Amino acid sequence: MKTFQGFYASGDYANALLELEKSKDQLSAGVWHFNMGTVKAKLGQPAEARYHFLESRWSGFTDERLANNLSLVEDTLEVTKLEKPLEIADYAIKFGLWAQNGFFTMLSLVVLLFGFLILRRQKKYSILILTAFLAALPLGVNWWVKSWHKAVTLSTQQVQDGPSVIFGSRGELPPGVMVVTKKSGEWVEVIFPSRFRGWIKNASLKELE
Repeated sequence: MKTFQGFYASGDYANALLELEKSKDQLSAGVWHFNMGTVKAKLGQPAEARYHFLESRWSGFTDERLANNLSLVEDTLEVTKLEKPLEIADYAIKFGLWAQNGFFTMLSLVVLLFGFLILRRQKKYSILILTAFLAALPLGVNWWVKSWHKAVTLSTQQVQDGPSVIFGSRGELPPGVMVVTKKSGEWVEVIFPSRFRGWIKNASLKELE
């Protein structure tokens, strides 16, 4: 990493990127994606930078610099405006995406804590079963949210009414927008944000893990 830091400090971001790519197996996913996002931002590639910053955050990296860099990139891409909820489904999806970053796990632990406190006073089998069910529920929702097909658009996409160019165009999907899609093949159907609902080509999407 000394070589990467040297290139980065001197402003040689192209070589810094090459060194970082070589060291992927030596770093945690969160740290690697954070550094990749930082270099991509310096290289003037905000859409790819956002992809890596989101991957870093969802990998558990919590450094304050990540929040600042992500905010700067998102301001550049104006994605806050583009991803603003229009429908109830948008709000539900945005909440799910936010909650997967630890809220569901915390909720499950809180349920377990209260359940055990009640069990100390009332040792009933039914309370144990109810506690286990209620604690497993948010974990199940968390697993479901993580299974959503999420991606960041790397270039401008035409949104079509159907999975082919023979269908009418519904407008453009700008780069840097995070979309939730129904997985298909060459074409995917955009579910979120609802303002871009339709079909886009799968080619310029960077899928979030």
